[in-house]
Amino acid sequence: MINEVIMMNTENKEIRLDSIEKTKIDKNQSYEIRILGLSHEGLGVGRIDGFVVFVHNALPEEVVQIKIVKLKSDHAFGIVEKLITPSPYRNQPFCEIYKRCGGCSLQHMTYEYQLECKRQRVKECFDRIAGLPEVKVNLTIGMERPYCYRNKAQFPVGIINDKVVAGFYARRSHVIIESNDCTIQEEISVKIKAMVLEYLRENNISVYDEASGKGLVRHIVIRSSKSTGQVMLVLVVTKNRAEAFE
Repeated sequence: MINEVIMMNTENKEIRLDSIEKTKIDKNQSYEIRILGLSHEGLGVGRIDGFVVFVHNALPEEVVQIKIVKLKSDHAFGIVEKLITPSPYRNQPFCEIYKRCGGCSLQHMTYEYQLECKRQRVKECFDRIAGLPEVKVNLTIGMERPYCYRNKAQFPVGIINDKVVAGFYARRSHVIIESNDCTIQEEISVKIKAMVLEYLRENNISVYDEASGKGLVRHIVIRSSKSTGQVMLVLVVTKNRAEAFE
């Protein structure tokens, strides 16, 4: 149950939604809503007649038409159907599968706004949790090139259209979204993933199917170090079948 929601609006002011008001809204119905701020997960947050609604891919000060996809007693989740009034902090995602993929969640914001949201999140922790509102939180130090920076990649493996693929799970699901070139992963990870997939296909090595519970390979995990130049490859399998890779 949500007892308190604190968000940041475009003026960097906290908005408190301490009281949860009951109202009658229905799942799968559309509503127009103004986004008041962001949750700590980067979801837009607003109210429908006082009832708190979290909205994927929505930003503060935006007016959007949403569809309610999940409804609980004290809050709901929605998805954007139509962007009526866009935020000045809205950004065109650079990834083609961003809206379907669950690998990252902030590409619809400008990078500068992402950094400020992270700073504000730390500030809220000092204010609310530590009880130290006097602590100054400096600006977040960003990257010159905010791409190819993740040094760990974990790709679930599955079958799509009779083809062995790897990618990321769709948000809040185990549905695999195929990804051939993830721009935030280090380039070596993408190359190694492609090599492993080719090997699996050429040698007819089975991959795990959640529906049947059968198959060998579940995940491709890659870690890399820029300081040492070393790369580690891990294959997550369902049982000890080392001979399958000989």
